[in-house]
Amino acid sequence: RQHEERISNMQSELDKARQHEERIRDMQSELDKARHHEERSRDMQSELDKARRHEERVGDVQSQLDQAFGQLRAKEAELGEQARQHQDRIGDMQAQLHQASSHAQTKEVELSEQARHYESQVRNLQSRLEQASSQV
Repeated sequence: RQHEERISNMQSELDKARQHEERIRDMQSELDKARHHEERSRDMQSELDKARRHEERVGDVQSQLDQAFGQLRAKEAELGEQARQHQDRIGDMQAQLHQASSHAQTKEVELSEQARHYESQVRNLQSRLEQASSQV
């Protein structure tokens, strides 16, 4: 009977050990799940960090683009002002050219008048010279 009792106690201890072993396996499984979850969490954190760095680079590029566009607009305004000044100078030069051309035409008419006058005087003098020659 003691033997049966010891066997029963041993059986009970064995059952407890099996239950304990099962709890250890369950805890190991939970620990594995927790590690897997932690690994996924680290992966997600890594992806989040990459996304933040990418966002910073995009911000830097956007800032550079804004600066480049600002410089481009300033250069465009400067070139527009230069073009306007060139147009003004071209207009001034055209006015001067027109004035010089008009002056040249006036001078040409004046010189033409003088030439006719001198030609007339020369003809007069030739005529008088011929008359004087014929009288001699």
